[in-house]
Amino acid sequence: MSKHTPGPWHCNHECDTILDAGGFVVALVSRISDRAAPEIHANGILIAAPPDMLEALEAIEGMCRRCERLDIVPDCSEVNTTLIAPPKSR
Repeated sequence: MSKHTPGPWHCNHECDTILDAGGFVVALVSRISDRAAPEIHANGILIAAPPDMLEALEAIEGMCRRCERLDIVPDCSEVNTTLIAPPKSR
């Protein structure tokens, strides 16, 4: 399996093109439909989110591994919301 294009990714102004940090195109959001602009924008934000999501999951995995090593059961009711914040356009 090959590696993904490194993040962060972001949407252009119309959110129909997803770009990496260097400005290279990662993905295009189809405008060949009757989708409204807000839906296209929302789709673009979701498509741009995977690098941020992977980073958050890796941080959560690290916390879980530390808890395992220390043989403690964490109280996950107050998980750091910065790790699981909704995707955002940059």
